[in-house]
Amino acid sequence: RADAQAQRRGNAKAFGFEGFSDLQGLFQQRLRESRPSYSERIAAMREELHGQSDHGPQAILTRFAEANIAALQHLCEETKAGDLDRAVQILRKAETIHLVAQRRSFPLAAYLYYALSKIGRRANLIDAIGGMDQEQRLLMEPRDALVAVTYADYTPRVVETVAFAAQRKVPVVGITDQPLSPLTAQCDVVFYVEDAAVHDFRSLGASMCLAQSLVVALGATG
Repeated sequence: RADAQAQRRGNAKAFGFEGFSDLQGLFQQRLRESRPSYSERIAAMREELHGQSDHGPQAILTRFAEANIAALQHLCEETKAGDLDRAVQILRKAETIHLVAQRRSFPLAAYLYYALSKIGRRANLIDAIGGMDQEQRLLMEPRDALVAVTYADYTPRVVETVAFAAQRKVPVVGITDQPLSPLTAQCDVVFYVEDAAVHDFRSLGASMCLAQSLVVALGATG
C-alpha cells in the first residue's frame, strides 16, 4: 500500500499538484458539476423514447438489459485474477469482515452481510443507523478486514471509514468506479467497476456480480 501511495503522489506532482488527493478533488468536483439531476435524466429518457415506435416499459427494460450485459462482459475482461485471489485471501484471514456502503451502493453492503452470514462468516454492517457509524468503526481491528463500496459522488462517511481502517492497519477491499476515487490510495485491493448506465441512471448489476463472486469464492475455497 505504501509503495502504491508514493507512486500516486509522484504522478500527481508531475501534473503540478501537491499530492494525489488534490488531483482527486479536482476530478471529483468536475464530476459533480457535470452530472445531470434526476429530473434532467428523466427528461432525456422521455425525449429519446418519444421518437421511437416502441417507447413503453418493455423498451426501457431492453435498454437497461443490453447495457447490463455489456457491463458484465467488461467486468469479466477487466478484473484481474490476482486481485480476486488477494481479496479472497484477505477475507479468509479476517476474524470479522466489516462492510460499509451508503446511498446507491448500500444494497451491496446489505447483500454481503447477508451472504457472509449464510456461509458462517462473522460480519459487521457499518450502516450508521442512529448516527453511530463512529462507534461501529471502533469495532475494527487489524485482524479483521473491511469491504467498502462507493461511487461518484463518493459518500464522505464511506471515505472516512476507509481512512479510519487504514490508520488502524485494517486490510481494505474496495469497490469503486475509477482510479481517481478517494478509495484508491487507502485500499489493499481495489476493484474498478463500470456499471451499466442509461442516461446516467446507473445499475448495480456488475457490482453485485462481483460481490457475489467474492462471497462464493470465499465459501467454496475456505
